[in-house]
Amino acid sequence: MIDTRRHAHARNTPRTRPGTITNWDAIEKQVIYYRTHMDMFIESAFEPVKLTPIQHVIARGVGNATTSAVVAPRGYGKTWLTAFIAVSLGCLYPGTSILVVAPTADQATRIAEKIRDLCNENDNFKNEIKPTNARTYVSISKDESMVTLKNGSTICSVPIVRARSRRAKMVIVDEARDIDMDILRAVVNPTRNETRYNARTYGFEDFDSKLIYITSACPKNFAFYKEFERIVQRRAAGDKSYFAIALHYKTPIAEGLTKESFYEEERSSNPETTFQMEYESKFLGSSENSALPYDLVQSCRTLNNIEMEQPKGSKSRYIISLDIATSKAKGSDNSIMMVHKFNEKKDGSFNRQVVHIRSYNGVPLDYLTEEVRKYYHIKFPNSEKIVYDARGIGDSFDRFFDKAWIDTISGREYPPLVVDDEPLSNPDAQQALHPFRAVNTLNQRIYTNLRVVLEKQMIELPISYRIVKDQQTEVEESKRLTKEELANYLEADALQIEMGNIVAKTGASGNVLYDVPRSGMHKDRYSSLAMGNDYISELEKENIRLHRHGTPCIGVLGNLDDSPFNRMVRHF
Repeated sequence: MIDTRRHAHARNTPRTRPGTITNWDAIEKQVIYYRTHMDMFIESAFEPVKLTPIQHVIARGVGNATTSAVVAPRGYGKTWLTAFIAVSLGCLYPGTSILVVAPTADQATRIAEKIRDLCNENDNFKNEIKPTNARTYVSISKDESMVTLKNGSTICSVPIVRARSRRAKMVIVDEARDIDMDILRAVVNPTRNETRYNARTYGFEDFDSKLIYITSACPKNFAFYKEFERIVQRRAAGDKSYFAIALHYKTPIAEGLTKESFYEEERSSNPETTFQMEYESKFLGSSENSALPYDLVQSCRTLNNIEMEQPKGSKSRYIISLDIATSKAKGSDNSIMMVHKFNEKKDGSFNRQVVHIRSYNGVPLDYLTEEVRKYYHIKFPNSEKIVYDARGIGDSFDRFFDKAWIDTISGREYPPLVVDDEPLSNPDAQQALHPFRAVNTLNQRIYTNLRVVLEKQMIELPISYRIVKDQQTEVEESKRLTKEELANYLEADALQIEMGNIVAKTGASGNVLYDVPRSGMHKDRYSSLAMGNDYISELEKENIRLHRHGTPCIGVLGNLDDSPFNRMVRHF
């Protein structure tokens, strides 16, 4: 027998002891219908709410499945819809304990806060909630938020770290992509055997437990991707107890939920890979047989603090690397400027940090020159070299530096900059430009040098943007990072994805090249990182060598294979 007694939707019928309702059969049929058509229940019970066509699909799919995964972009109203789903499940299954978990305390309170807001906006919605006191219907705190329905169901929201030992019949996982799946399994597994009080008391056959994931897309190496893939495969095999959906940002535009201009602005201010995950619901990550797998790079994403300019009194050494692209075409590569900071260890090797990453799309060489000058002379005056890709359009880049440059703010004049692999003809110029003219052997070397420092964890890359964004909620508003500062962490996210797409390819001559597996995939951030690291690595090799003789190496001059300096060093 299905437990339909004391169902909240029967609120127009006098509340009596179980078994005394005269029109029981009609109510039972209606409840059964609503449990399999939860979208219709939402519109009927919470008038004047109207769901969009896809929201109907989601609500009905979640209502019928025991395991669901909803992947949707920002701007779709995931929190709004989840609040209605949570309360509707509580209404349709009296006496049910519903647990909402999220990666952080701030995220865990969002659904409870949305339920509170809906109580203020919708009287029918509020009528299902039991007030905690005369003023509020929802109890909210960082440790735990609680909603109690009049029929005995509860909705408890907690951060995942506080979810252990909690018992619940249904679990809703918000921002599932960032959840620790080991902890989640410890929370979810007991729910499979949980029996509601109503079922135990009256001897009803209880319904199956529910697990609902709500999130945006993530890199393929995240545990949630494997779980999403499993759910999709089970549904594709015909198991209707599983439900999965992934929505493109064009869905909320088509349904009138969010304006297209919002997504256009987000696309312009985010790396393309970040936009694809957050707004197109694409799961990105390492290509098969990646030469720089995601987990390897993740182990080096430990840098909490980026730098917008060199700290005062800094004795650290810096170089600037630049991968050049000037096309304005849609989907074209970006110019990527990175600032590498390095310091010597006792054995002569270097610890490295990528302290700044900035991308430029469709800007001409003269604009890039101005930017590089500002970074080299003003923002990071300890910079020793500007390492850049001299292939293609970069072949003429040095010509933009052959005249003195005046800083318009200070009025100070700085000398011309010239390449370091040609004789110095202008005594006033600095040999600060280090061009990379890549050939097969160089392609292999820069990959190998980068792989080594990643494996030895001798390089630090900025931590995940999501971690930083969550940290900002606990910081005073005046001390929060600016949009420009946060962009560095977004760029690091995009860098990690690009690195995961680098594979070893065998050329026609049998040489091994490290490149993306197919055209249209980007590697501009990888290229900038690899070139900068390669310069430091070659400098490091000479420094370790000379360090043993008590003579530290202070620079790399020209081509390391045939420069007079290095011919001399070989015979030192």
